[in-house]
Amino acid sequence: MSHTLQVDELTPEKVMELGQELMDAVLKYAPLKKILSYHKPSEILSEYQPEQLLSVLTEEQIRAYLEKIKKS
Repeated sequence: MSHTLQVDELTPEKVMELGQELMDAVLKYAPLKKILSYHKPSEILSEYQPEQLLSVLTEEQIRAYLEKIKKS
């Protein structure tokens, strides 16, 4: 999307809107690993409920992990 603005059209609101569009475009096409590298795993995982995290694991994976922590 091309943006051609006159100086008198550059309001604080327009600058914020253009900044949001730029950020959205960068995030859309940036590699996920690059985006995630700016955050700690605990910070990312804190955005999810335990049920959401566990739902991607198989019952076998959950049982194996529980056995592992039981032994340690």
